[in-house]
Amino acid sequence: MPRLILALLCFFISICTLQSEQINDEDFNAAYNLCTQDKQAQACLLLITQGLESLESCESSCNEIGLIYHNASSALKGEALTNYIKIAVAYYTKAALQGNILSVYNIGMMFYEAQMYDKARQYFDTACEKGFARACNNLGVLYRSGFGVAQDLAKAKSLYAQACESKEPLGCHNLGFMYAFGIGVSQNFALAQSYFGKACNLGHTQSCEINSNRLQRDDLQKFETLDNNDKGFEI
Repeated sequence: MPRLILALLCFFISICTLQSEQINDEDFNAAYNLCTQDKQAQACLLLITQGLESLESCESSCNEIGLIYHNASSALKGEALTNYIKIAVAYYTKAALQGNILSVYNIGMMFYEAQMYDKARQYFDTACEKGFARACNNLGVLYRSGFGVAQDLAKAKSLYAQACESKEPLGCHNLGFMYAFGIGVSQNFALAQSYFGKACNLGHTQSCEINSNRLQRDDLQKFETLDNNDKGFEI
């Protein structure tokens, strides 16, 4: 692990070059986890210097390589950023053509992050139809906020419910907020409590923080300062 930290620091201060020394398997795996799980861009950039499978040769790894370039792009600007996004989309697309629904969702996320909401909606819609619950939640966020679509709170509620029924914690969390604040529905603390409880049980930490035995308006006070268009909703 010390070697990994040194390599990351070396990259960060631009001492290392793209022809950096090959790291061992343990450090590679540690960098992979930092990149794909924690979204640490420097770890992703380090992995890229190690040499990844080409677009032509990748098979089962196409989505993962796309994710590495995707997460690495957050540290870049200008032409380098554009190039990495194109590379990520190319890997994701190959994985999608192989039937990987996660890669379809990931392309949607890239467009969402670029605020290209109409394109994001198309990919989220495809992934949702294929049963990827997180994509259904994300579609709900788009309809809730009117990003890339006409705002439709009833549609948002339906999509959140679909995601929640498929055990996606964000769907339950977002549905809880609709009932807690009376957004597109009649305010109902009992239902809000129920959905926050489901989200908490599915591992959503923020829902656990606002989940109480008897949810009251005061329990939501810390969320009142959030912008009304994005209040509490997560993608």
